[in-house]
Amino acid sequence: MSSESSNPGGLEVTTPSEFLGFAVGDDHRLADWPQVVDYMRLLDQESDRVSTIDIGKTTEGNPFLLTFISSPGNIVNLDSHMETQRRLADPDKISDSEANELIADARSVVAITCSIHATEVGGTQMSVALAHQLASEDDSRVRRILDNVILILVPSLNPDGLIKVKRWYDATRDTHYEGSIPPYLYNKYTGHDNNRDWFMFTQAETRLVVDRLYNRWRPHIIFDIHQTRSDGMRMILPPFVDPVGPNVDPVLQSELAALGTHMASELTAAGKSGVAVNVVYDSYSPSRSYSHYHGGIRVLSEAASVRIASPISIDRTQLKSDRGERPTAKSWNHTMPWTGGKWSLKDIVEYDLIASLACLDSAARNRDTWVGNSFKVLRRAVTKQGNPYGYVIPKEQHDAGAAQELIEVLEFADVEVQELTKEVEHEGLALKPGDHLVLTLQRFGTFAQTMLETQKYPDIRHYPGGPPKHPYDSTAHSLPLAMGVTAHELNKPIEPLPRLTDRRKQASFCYDQVFPEASAYAINPKSNASAKFVNHLLAAGFQVSRVSHSLHNGSELLPPGAFVVESSQQLIESLRDACDGKFADISGT
Repeated sequence: MSSESSNPGGLEVTTPSEFLGFAVGDDHRLADWPQVVDYMRLLDQESDRVSTIDIGKTTEGNPFLLTFISSPGNIVNLDSHMETQRRLADPDKISDSEANELIADARSVVAITCSIHATEVGGTQMSVALAHQLASEDDSRVRRILDNVILILVPSLNPDGLIKVKRWYDATRDTHYEGSIPPYLYNKYTGHDNNRDWFMFTQAETRLVVDRLYNRWRPHIIFDIHQTRSDGMRMILPPFVDPVGPNVDPVLQSELAALGTHMASELTAAGKSGVAVNVVYDSYSPSRSYSHYHGGIRVLSEAASVRIASPISIDRTQLKSDRGERPTAKSWNHTMPWTGGKWSLKDIVEYDLIASLACLDSAARNRDTWVGNSFKVLRRAVTKQGNPYGYVIPKEQHDAGAAQELIEVLEFADVEVQELTKEVEHEGLALKPGDHLVLTLQRFGTFAQTMLETQKYPDIRHYPGGPPKHPYDSTAHSLPLAMGVTAHELNKPIEPLPRLTDRRKQASFCYDQVFPEASAYAINPKSNASAKFVNHLLAAGFQVSRVSHSLHNGSELLPPGAFVVESSQQLIESLRDACDGKFADISGT
């Protein structure tokens, strides 16, 4: 399959090669982020199948895009389709008959996310070709996709990184370092681990995608395009290896396995060898799989890499195993081994493009199944019985600010958090007014449970009695343990359940207090946020000291290490800004 197909009977829109001056996937050529942005905006103007929007700024101030691609009728009614998705994602508020009507009218929603790891450039390059093909062609498959699917294309999850990688690649062309990894982080704060932020939401890009895409559109399918080492399989797809997330609905696990296998079969049918399923990658941690806890699936693809955009040549004898897979052996999950030879960026683009179209075609052919099963999963989440019943996060904490941050993480993921209004004795606990209650019997209760429970990683052995298999990735993600927050698991319903209120939002945890008569301010070091607060003051030019002894501050005894800053009118004027969004515990002395 060419990365730039002809379009007999289709729309006349500018092709990628006309716009870029080279074909997508050409050796030594990369479309830069500004070019990708301009091309997606051009398609918005030239094709009534495309709507490109800028949803905010990246960490380093670059535009972050979503490109919607569907039939003209779907594009002009995007708001209506988003409302349908919103209602179906709230299953306890609609009847079965209402749900059936909505499902009949809904579209499969697919998000394709590209190149979160910026050195894995193939996804972003492919996105240009995919957008052009769907925006211009008029064959039966394209029409079926456009009519039944709303594609939300994320051309890059890491635009800052793409800019850096292209700059480095171009600067090192024709040198000993051509195709090398840049000697700096391609995400300013997290580097390669930016794809493990889908449970803490610390990065600007993560928060944009969760807020503007996942929580608004509730995609049934997320296809997340990656690359891996060059001397293994040519592409790896689900089903994933064990362990799987124990709280993920079995329907989603089954759909994930079926779709990944379908995509692999379509690649094989197109003559693309070296495609394997059920090797290397697991789906245990929610840090990489937000959708698994929100009624959808995340399909991961991992294509063999080249040297950024420089081709490589690999002999069959150089192919090797990483985690037990056999790149040269034919098996049920690797039906047509690659025999070696030249491997280029164009190969990656073609594999990614075929996989993307296979994913979209499955979503189109099985629209009612994808939409209906997502609703069933969320309906089951609000009706299932079993433990745990929920979790209580007490108001009184060693670090009350950390508890507030934890709760905000849950709420950002659309988990409902409520406050108790009166004291309750339950399971040996004295629950107090102001304590926070998180029930698992809610639409995204599996996310809440997964974040609040203590994980017990499965004991998986190479063979009975043999050594344990080394985990692929994270083995735990319990936020109470990670953040030093007390959370009590409840296994029995609170009966009668007292009146609950919505959690009272707090912009900060600085107590919003100003003490005009104070000679100094003390900052409690027990708070994790004290470091942020102190750094803010230092950046503003204030002198901050630490005490080596306990400090009596009115009725409060602060431990050794408390931060102290002398009071001044300038400080008082700066305090509220310093407090904003920082859960520090400050007081006047």
